[in-house]
Amino acid sequence: MRRAKKAAFVVLIVLFIQACVGYVTATAARSAVERETRAYVVAKGIKGIEMGGREVPPEEIPITSHVKWPFVVVATYEAPFDLHASYHRTTYFVLPWARYVLSKENIYPV
Repeated sequence: MRRAKKAAFVVLIVLFIQACVGYVTATAARSAVERETRAYVVAKGIKGIEMGGREVPPEEIPITSHVKWPFVVVATYEAPFDLHASYHRTTYFVLPWARYVLSKENIYPV
């Protein structure tokens, strides 16, 4: 019984360390994910339209990101369209040496 408790404790410590490393890696990758999303928005020429009819160029579309889980970063941007906006969310799996897109979601106004 004592050996099982010790093994369980070691497993919990290892999982805790992995989670900490995951959160640190994801936090460090946020700026790179935002740059990648900005490059995508500019390359696709995604534009918006404000209430007054002014066109919002791709460089002015706000891009944000947040850490969702260890090793997981979510980047979002909203392209305005008068009173509405289209909301775009991309989820990344980040490692110290690479980034992978897990999913892309586009929500358009009704």
